[in-house]
Amino acid sequence: MLLYDLENDQDFQYLTSRLLVSSPASGSDQGGLFLIDFKTNTLEKLYSGSCSGMTRVNDRLYITSDDNQIITMDQRFQVIRKTNYGKLDFHGIATFNEHVVLIVETATNTIGCYETDNLTRIGGDPLRFFR
Repeated sequence: MLLYDLENDQDFQYLTSRLLVSSPASGSDQGGLFLIDFKTNTLEKLYSGSCSGMTRVNDRLYITSDDNQIITMDQRFQVIRKTNYGKLDFHGIATFNEHVVLIVETATNTIGCYETDNLTRIGGDPLRFFR
């Protein structure tokens, strides 16, 4: 079984939803974007590449990659655009509003703000740690 007999597990037997998962590269595995369907017990790889996070804004999916890209997909998981950036070491992404996404840039310990329509970086705030 693809999901290792989870349909027989009492905690998973009633789970019928689908789950979208991003995965970074690890060793020989390329990572990617995966759709897990618990009802049909299937796994579909939608995108190959090291993905470090994703968020949805309106009808678009925004994905950050370990190779400093923001990837935009449509509702059918087709790549619309890939935008390359310098060595910012993207680690995660979140929706701020319908016009802005926030991206963790671990190379500079910053949360970068990016416009969703053109993926222009419009600012950022350094991460500060409190005691």
